[in-house]
Formats: sequence, C-alpha cells, structure tokens
Amino acid sequence: MQRRTKTASGHGKIIVTAYLMGSQGTPKQAILLDLVTTTAHTASIFALGLLALSSLLDI
Repeated sequence: MQRRTKTASGHGKIIVTAYLMGSQGTPKQAILLDLVTTTAHTASIFALGLLALSSLLDI
C-alpha cells in the first residue's frame, strides 16, 4: 500500500495542471490553483493532527 501511495501521489494535481496549461490558463489562475491546493493540504494535515490528538487525550 505504501508503494502505491508513493506512485499515485500527485496525479490529480498533474491532471489539473495539464488542463490549465492546455486551456491557456493565466498566471493568476496558476497562483490561485497553488493557493487552493496548499490550503487544502494544510487543512487536511491539521485535521489529522487534531484527530490524533483527540484520540490520545480521549476527547
């Protein structure tokens, strides 16, 4: 499973980036895509951290 995760990671971002490039996306759209992706990843890490913390503290 770990190997699959390593090889499958990022495919969604590659597809979205390819679409953006193919549709003559602007630099502004590329920056927005980057900000949305970064925010989503950061939020998911915080959520996982809170979940782990709550299980340790029996909340």
